[in-house]
Amino acid sequence: NNIVPVNTAVLNEYRGTSNIKPFETVDIKGRSFFLKFTHELGLKRIMTDTQLPVYELGKVFRNMGKGQRYYREYTVLEVQIPYKVLSDGIQIVKDIATSIADKEKYKEFDNIPTYTMEEMFFLEGMDFWSLDESAQKSIYKTKIKKLPGPFFLTNPPYNWSPLTLMAPDGKTALDAELIYRGRGIAHICEERYKYEDIKNGLLSNEHKDGVDKDFLKHMSAGTPPSVGFAFGLDRFIATLRNIEILKDVIPYA
Repeated sequence: NNIVPVNTAVLNEYRGTSNIKPFETVDIKGRSFFLKFTHELGLKRIMTDTQLPVYELGKVFRNMGKGQRYYREYTVLEVQIPYKVLSDGIQIVKDIATSIADKEKYKEFDNIPTYTMEEMFFLEGMDFWSLDESAQKSIYKTKIKKLPGPFFLTNPPYNWSPLTLMAPDGKTALDAELIYRGRGIAHICEERYKYEDIKNGLLSNEHKDGVDKDFLKHMSAGTPPSVGFAFGLDRFIATLRNIEILKDVIPYA
């Protein structure tokens, strides 16, 4: 099926649902608005209304003053496809990565392996489930995610992904990440579609005070099972070319 290009609002009335500090502005009436840090929620609303696969390619803005590997704005492709599953999303992301890499004369993406979080920890000599959550996250960020790749890493613990569907094992999420040279390039997940699950996932998040209540009201009408992904295009190009400072790529992405 064709995927429909759309544009969602740049300014949002909510702060966000993850550990992100968005840029803020105020209108003449004193109401706060925030530059969007993702296209995701807007795309989900459109997909729910139309039952069509939709995508947006554009800038998102995060207050990420962490160093040269991060930048406050970057180009991201986000897609929502109804009635598809995680493996479909992984295949589309693989096709996009391979197509870009081939143009850059890189052949590493022709056969990208896939590991579950548990398998990857085991390959590194660790039992994932014997570690507490703090240790799991620390090792994931400082060691697993620093591996050269490329590889897809799937099935993190369910509570790591507030809007992701639970896997049949009852403890992991139907979630995947494309990792390459120490950077997360793309994030794919099979989405929660039952309203109570969506609501509970957002309200249990550490930033529950920033939940977009209008989005929740919209989702209460019912949303289809779907897969969604976000692909950092300028991050991927910078990583392919061994460019450390992301902003050197952004004007050309």
